[in-house]
Amino acid sequence: ARNAEGRVVLYADKLTDSIKQALDETERRRKKQQQYNQEHNITPKTVKKAISNTLLTMTQTEDDKPLPAPIARDRLENIDKEIKRLTKEMKAYAADLEFEKAMKCRDDIKRLEQARLSLE
Repeated sequence: ARNAEGRVVLYADKLTDSIKQALDETERRRKKQQQYNQEHNITPKTVKKAISNTLLTMTQTEDDKPLPAPIARDRLENIDKEIKRLTKEMKAYAADLEFEKAMKCRDDIKRLEQARLSLE
């Protein structure tokens, strides 16, 4: 699920053990995938879709809930709590590789930050 022309640029002053381990693990996984593909006659190819369709699909999820209407000044402190909660939730989703849900949290955080700025 990666772009065939994708590249990674790694900046480092020296090749540490952890960098070497990461590179070795990547190479091991690549070989394993190539072997599997060869055994099952699979030719990997890049998915080509219109970007706008992909982004639209990713940003519209079933559990999209609009944020409440304008937030009252007395609830300003609640905004900070909600931002912290959403940030924690976003990181958990990202750790679980649920990037669409993480994006939704990120967008909600941005809207809450805008609301907070308008109230200050």
